Amino acid sequence: MKGEPSEEDKLGIPMLPGFKGKILPVLIVYSIATALFTLLGEPIALVVGSWATVTTIMLWPVGKALGRRYTTYKTSWFIIGVVSMIGIPLFGYLIIISNDPLTKYVSVVALVLDIGVWGIPLSTKSAFSHPVSMLFRPDLLFGDGRLLAGGIVAVGFGMVNIFGPPGAMPKGNWYALFLVIILGLIQIIPLRGMMKMRSRISRLLFDKWNSYFAAVVKESYLIIAIVALMFGLHNFFGGVTPFTMNVLAGSSEGLVIMATFAFFVILARAWYKKYKIGDPFVVESIAQSIVKHSIFGIGLVGFLYGYLNVMIGSFPRLPNAGNYLHQSTIGSLMLVWGLTLLVPIRAWAQGNQRGAMMRQMVEIVLPSLNEDLRAKGMKKVVDAVSDLPEGSRLRIVKDMVSFLREMEDKDKEKVMKTQLQLISSLPSEKRMVMIRAMDHAMMSQSPS
Repeated sequence: MKGEPSEEDKLGIPMLPGFKGKILPVLIVYSIATALFTLLGEPIALVVGSWATVTTIMLWPVGKALGRRYTTYKTSWFIIGVVSMIGIPLFGYLIIISNDPLTKYVSVVALVLDIGVWGIPLSTKSAFSHPVSMLFRPDLLFGDGRLLAGGIVAVGFGMVNIFGPPGAMPKGNWYALFLVIILGLIQIIPLRGMMKMRSRISRLLFDKWNSYFAAVVKESYLIIAIVALMFGLHNFFGGVTPFTMNVLAGSSEGLVIMATFAFFVILARAWYKKYKIGDPFVVESIAQSIVKHSIFGIGLVGFLYGYLNVMIGSFPRLPNAGNYLHQSTIGSLMLVWGLTLLVPIRAWAQGNQRGAMMRQMVEIVLPSLNEDLRAKGMKKVVDAVSDLPEGSRLRIVKDMVSFLREMEDKDKEKVMKTQLQLISSLPSEKRMVMIRAMDHAMMSQSPS
């Protein structure tokens, strides 16, 4: 007796074509090689193996089975951005082997910048490929994830320089860097990105993940990933293999500060996303993105200050001054850089990301659905868009009309048929608003 079909089955779109038959065997070989080299006393293999695994998944020619040319679904910026992650093992290597304080410090700064700065070109519209018939679109997730992870690491590094032990130099440890990658960066960049994409589809089509509690769970996941990321970095800076010794000095005051700001981020961001932004995801404005990211930025600074007191002790930690004023200066610059990535740049990036995700929904997801599911999802979008301010409504409708023009006739007919039926069923005021927006969009895109 067959059970309830999965969401993936209902969508009729694979998560990642060829994963089990082609990609997974390669990853198994990587895992065996990584384990062997590590057992032979070369823990650098853990970091190189992690980098190779992520790079292979990201750059694998999955579109070949779909008859797609590689460059139509892997843009130049995306390829460069993926390859740039080589900076993690490279700068980690320099930190670990070098005895020169300047080389160590410059390598740490370069590592921090490398994680986040590439998120900017990866979030431009030209970095997103044409829609592909698969649910896992790494090009849609990678730029935003790099900005988030890079911003968090930059803020953390800045706080360590401002409030950390004066004159301390990073020592480095391969096991700790492996922990940073596995429990920190991979959670924050690809896995959280996939979770966001799937939850958006689930809320739109299947009425799942749409409660305040679900929003709290997602925000909690991010906080847990940050705790793991910063714990790994703390061990890395101290040159300690994780869990082999106690590296937390302890501070009850710091723990209270951590908990206070963690709850602030989780509860306030979940509330704002659920009750102020709402669904579907396409209606979110840049201004709303700035507010939700500002909540996160404020909470992150407070949370990491508490975490520093727990890790290092001597509450309250005060800014470095006197002979170590330069440390606070560099830390302040990194703090500003991190918050810039997390708030204004990420708000801009997510605006571009929403446009690319909407294109994927219109051109790939909607035509693959049965008529009832397609109507259900499109009704939510049409209802929400009709209530938007005129400028926002015209922009979204113009994008939708543009995406429809790119589609094959049979898929276009399915979507347009459902769209017209939904608009005709709207109350007269909303119907006229949407018709005017569609007329305006079609006229603005018609050849002169």
